[in-house]
Amino acid sequence: MTLSTEIKNLFDGKLILDDLGTNFNEQNTNAIKLFQKLFVEKLNFELIQGMGGSVAEEIPVDDWNKSADAQEAFFIARSDEINILYIVIEKLTRYRERFALSSLRRERWARKGEYISIFYAPNSPIWHMVCPYSTGEEDTSGRLILRRYVLGEGENHRTVSENLTLVDASQVEPLFERIQKAFKVRPVTEQFYEDYKEIFGNIKRHLLDQGIQVAKAKKFAHLLLNRLMFIYFIQKKKWLDNDKNFMYNLLKKYKSFGNEELFYEKWLSTLFFEAMSKPINEKAITEFSDNTVNNLLNHIPYLNGGLFEKYDVDIEGFTLSDDLLFKIIEDFLEYYNFTITEESPFDLDIAIDPAMLGKIYESLIAEEERGKAGIFYTPRIEVDLMCRLGIYEYFLQDRNEILPQKDGNFI
Repeated sequence: MTLSTEIKNLFDGKLILDDLGTNFNEQNTNAIKLFQKLFVEKLNFELIQGMGGSVAEEIPVDDWNKSADAQEAFFIARSDEINILYIVIEKLTRYRERFALSSLRRERWARKGEYISIFYAPNSPIWHMVCPYSTGEEDTSGRLILRRYVLGEGENHRTVSENLTLVDASQVEPLFERIQKAFKVRPVTEQFYEDYKEIFGNIKRHLLDQGIQVAKAKKFAHLLLNRLMFIYFIQKKKWLDNDKNFMYNLLKKYKSFGNEELFYEKWLSTLFFEAMSKPINEKAITEFSDNTVNNLLNHIPYLNGGLFEKYDVDIEGFTLSDDLLFKIIEDFLEYYNFTITEESPFDLDIAIDPAMLGKIYESLIAEEERGKAGIFYTPRIEVDLMCRLGIYEYFLQDRNEILPQKDGNFI
């Protein structure tokens, strides 16, 4: 078994709130032990325990910034100058994590960029693994950049498990540099784009082989992938049957029926063009022999945005094989973690965010078409700078009592 598989099994099988204990103290203690197992047994860090054999060394939080709402903090493992911390805050929010990390930088072990913090909030089924970074190519102000993996129930742990193998302290390369690589967003989004192109090409060829015109094959491939990706984003909000893994579980249910070559023709088509394109009071889905499927689809929220309308390419008479759809869902979309929070230059979830839709559109639409239509995707770093320059000019021109002279630090 590979190291990445061992890490993934640890997250998938053990990082489950109800299995960690029946109350906060049990859950917290067992979660700390689980992360110590990860870093000590799997990644060869040194175990840190507290006085009297307690699970970890407690860090005082009384003098931390009050906005962090920090309740407890622990020093749980280390390797050389890299330290692993476990921090309990009132609620998992980015601004609380930022205030906590700003407070941590004043502590004796918190050297710049050389620690990983695991954040938890009472009764939360998820944890945030955060690595701060104070300078870098995505920084425009010198402000601390937070890079984050989301772990726990309903999360896909494949990417984080693979990337954490880079953090094995027994390897000879400098650990700090490997940690920075493990927490980089760009390789994840670049790999997603390359995989998207491959899947897009597979769908297009599948349709061309059935005599569909090139333009229509490309249009349908985009539509299908956009619809599926949209579902992957909104299921993170638990809007679909209160299930963060709605699409994967729908596929599992289909397989349990023993049907063949009906996943698109019956299941996905009903989901797209009936369940998601009509108000709940207008739905009357009854075509499934299992009433649990009918009830499930009849209670899907209505999405009035045009994405799930039936277009000309949807009625071309082609078929989509189960094998192709299984590869799209199981081997592509299920491989990645999706986040509904778009990145800022200073808070980066290491996952696929909604901005990826714009990047794909920008990259795959022909340059000539984009030029004629005036369609261009502006990178977030440029948007960030333009927004802050605009705010600066507003204060300079309309609120000159606040900024009597130009101050570049304000930007």
